[in-house]
Amino acid sequence: MIGRKKIALFYLMSIFIYFCGMDLLPFYAVEPGERLPGLRGEKWYSKEQESGKLLQIVLLLDLTSSDTFPLLRMLENMKISTLGKNLSITLFAMNDEKTADAIMKSSGGTSFSVGLDSRLKMRNLLAEDISLFPHAILAKNGIVQWRGMPTELELVAEKILKGSFSLEKQKKVEGMRKELQIAIQSGLPVVVSSTADRILAILPDDRLAIQSKLFAFNAMRQNDEAEKFIEKICRNNPEDMRLMVMQLDFLLREGKIASFLKKVGEGCRKLKKNSDMLLFLSFVLENAPFGTLDVKELLPVAFSVYEKLGKEEKISSADKALAAEVLARIYSMAGRLADAVRLQNDACKIRKGGNLEKAANDRLKYYRDALEAGGMKLPGKK
Repeated sequence: MIGRKKIALFYLMSIFIYFCGMDLLPFYAVEPGERLPGLRGEKWYSKEQESGKLLQIVLLLDLTSSDTFPLLRMLENMKISTLGKNLSITLFAMNDEKTADAIMKSSGGTSFSVGLDSRLKMRNLLAEDISLFPHAILAKNGIVQWRGMPTELELVAEKILKGSFSLEKQKKVEGMRKELQIAIQSGLPVVVSSTADRILAILPDDRLAIQSKLFAFNAMRQNDEAEKFIEKICRNNPEDMRLMVMQLDFLLREGKIASFLKKVGEGCRKLKKNSDMLLFLSFVLENAPFGTLDVKELLPVAFSVYEKLGKEEKISSADKALAAEVLARIYSMAGRLADAVRLQNDACKIRKGGNLEKAANDRLKYYRDALEAGGMKLPGKK
């Protein structure tokens, strides 16, 4: 299940940290429109076949960061999704060799390229102006299109493949982002807000600008204005699941549970035929306060998603496991613990050997213990 920690995109303070971790000195970095240089690792932990892929992602990461395993899972999901056939991924570990060896061994391996960059040659070549990591770069046919926080990668990649991404607009925005950086570091929320507005006039769904605007409202203690702003953003992008989750996260932090539950219901209706419904439900279940959700409303939605994914031939194992876990969790909330055990057991079989195997098994044990505590027998047990 995806929890709030794994949705780093939805934390306002990440904007402050991201920008304030960037130096204002004129170091070199590959900018949108420039050619991506050759990638060389000191050693390779895994190497995928990169030739012929339209899109190329490069990620610079300190493996000791708490973001490491969620990011590895995110990248694996991108590889097995519909994006995968057009995508090559290369991750550079900015750690000493001994540390990188141990962490990569515990990761269970990856389906994409992972190289060692202990001497920071790739870091200095690609992103010498960046002080806070992880940092991602996305290129199309060898030309850099975008760089920024890894949590935006999937969205940007989808836009490029759909033809809705504009390199020219991105170049304009890059200059404004530098202005945004200076304004945040200088503690000027009014300037942050106006600069974010200029970016949004060019890219109406730019995540960094949206978060910066929310950050400015928070700094000026204009929470009501912030709520109106994120509501308008979601209204203008009615089927954007990521923005819906950003709004839900905002409402939770503000303690507006009634508004949160109202938006959950609206989201379920708007995303009824959207492939993002599964991730939306996962976020809701993981973050809603105990006892607040309408199980009667969510159960048929989760069952429909589970049934639909089960009929798809090219469903990823990650989505299949998550669909089973989401439905199992709602069954447990409805008191149908035997069904929860059955579905979570299916998820455990799919998760076997992966990074989420232990978490899946722990959840299965919880459902089994709850079932037996209620005086009921486990399925198949006499």
